Amino acid sequence: MAGQSVAQGYWNGYHSDESVNRGQMAVFMARALVAPSGDAGVPDPPEEPTFPDVTYRPANIVDRAQMAVYVQRAFNLAM
Repeated sequence: MAGQSVAQGYWNGYHSDESVNRGQMAVFMARALVAPSGDAGVPDPPEEPTFPDVTYRPANIVDRAQMAVYVQRAFNLAM
């Protein structure tokens, strides 16, 4: 099924029984937002931060509730 292959592309490397950190979550969201082009569609980051808070802490674990909020906001889904 075509939809499955797209989903597998941007969730590649994710296993539901494993924790996800903020860095991994950012990769998942970036891939999903530029689908179907995948990694090739993800732009390079700016050389200088474009926002004042650069304390992203990519190694912090994202829980299910946080992941749900990221997905909802990234795709402008109704609550």
